[in-house]
Amino acid sequence: MSDDWSASYDSTIRHNLFGIDRLLNRALVYVLLFLAVFLLYLGPFLLFYRLLPGDPLLQTTVAASLLLLVGLTFDWVRTQVQRLVDRPFYGGWYDYPGVVETVSDALARSRQREQLVEDLRDGGIRFQAHNLLDRQQRYSPSDLTVSGMAGDIKTSVYFVQAATPLVHDFYIVRLFTQATAYTVVVLLQPLTWDKIDGDTVEGHLDTVVKQLPVPVRIRQRDHELVVVDYEEWKQRIRRLQGEAQ
Repeated sequence: MSDDWSASYDSTIRHNLFGIDRLLNRALVYVLLFLAVFLLYLGPFLLFYRLLPGDPLLQTTVAASLLLLVGLTFDWVRTQVQRLVDRPFYGGWYDYPGVVETVSDALARSRQREQLVEDLRDGGIRFQAHNLLDRQQRYSPSDLTVSGMAGDIKTSVYFVQAATPLVHDFYIVRLFTQATAYTVVVLLQPLTWDKIDGDTVEGHLDTVVKQLPVPVRIRQRDHELVVVDYEEWKQRIRRLQGEAQ
């Protein structure tokens, strides 16, 4: 059963079947939204036009007022229509936009994970990556193990801002330098960094990009981490694994 589910899930992602469901949902929302706005504007306008014929100034005032009303209520109407459509689609048991954002983040993380695993393999790093098609490994806390150190792959550094404990030895993350540009870095626990060894400079998460590729020691909330450029981290891991042979 687990293998069948995994194969179905993999096929769904590969052929983008999630997109069909979202497309139908959005299409129905915009059709109903168009009808709602049309009736909200046209219905009262025709009513006033019949009650107040031959007064162009008053008709223009009414049309402008209705247009303003449509503009002010558009977001509210769209939200209500979205909830109305979500009910037959999903039984009304969750917030569709929120779940779409969560799923999109998970899929982006999955694609990033695959790219990083391939890059580490090509770079000669010895590691163990968890198989997402294996149920037991899919729900394991870490994504990969490098020289006995458990690591996790993140799409951003949002988790550093939280007060929850950091349980992994290292984190491979995307550090955004602009709205759409980012660089890949590795955040290491102090004890993990001690295994690799090396000098660091003090810094802050918001300005660490300007200090790279020099390893930077940061303190964020209750966390102390060492930020290392991804390529620099790979070189140090290769050196560490070479010494261990």
